[in-house]
Amino acid sequence: METRILVIDDGIDSWNLLSSILRTHHYQPIWAADGIQALSEARKHQPHLILLDLGLPGGRRLPHTRTTEK
Repeated sequence: METRILVIDDGIDSWNLLSSILRTHHYQPIWAADGIQALSEARKHQPHLILLDLGLPGGRRLPHTRTTEK
């Protein structure tokens, strides 16, 4: 079973780069372009890890996210 990683990023270039790197290391990347899609994909695929673009509009309002910024 491959490790599923949900990548939440609205940039297609970032997705292409990250998905290529993740596949090279035998991970299964799952992409979401926004918070609503991310919640749907997380429920559907039950990822082992989530990579979130904190610069995503509304990214900090996703449930269970926190940052160390002051």
